[in-house]
Amino acid sequence: TPDRTATPVSARYETLVASGAIERDPAQKALLARLDSLAVRLNEKRLARKSSALGWLFGRRPAATEPVKGLYVWGSVGRGKTMLMDLFYDSLSVRRRRRAHFHAFMAGMIHRAVIHGRMVHPLMVHARMLICALIRTCRKRQCGNRRHE
Repeated sequence: TPDRTATPVSARYETLVASGAIERDPAQKALLARLDSLAVRLNEKRLARKSSALGWLFGRRPAATEPVKGLYVWGSVGRGKTMLMDLFYDSLSVRRRRRAHFHAFMAGMIHRAVIHGRMVHPLMVHARMLICALIRTCRKRQCGNRRHE
């Protein structure tokens, strides 16, 4: 089981550097402070909620707060994005969470939107366009054949 204590991402990174498991990378180092800040904001937001099972019913409504804005991490293949995200994920004390690669996350979002009827699956759009094009082509050929009969 992962360590779910709120150890900063940068501390976990430095542990890996000190053990010789990885080499320090300036681009990764620049991202660590932002990941630490995001982890703190997410962990604090979680702590601000009511802890009892009926807290939502009896507690005062919290003031509307701005949602925590995340980070979009991008870079070349092999630069350590996945490793940093794993360190970040393990640094969160939030219990209800899910780790997903961007492509799997987007595929899941589309799947849920299609299931709930909020959108048509993108492949269905392309399939309909292809079918319509085939029907138009077939109609043109049939009309052309009738003219020559």
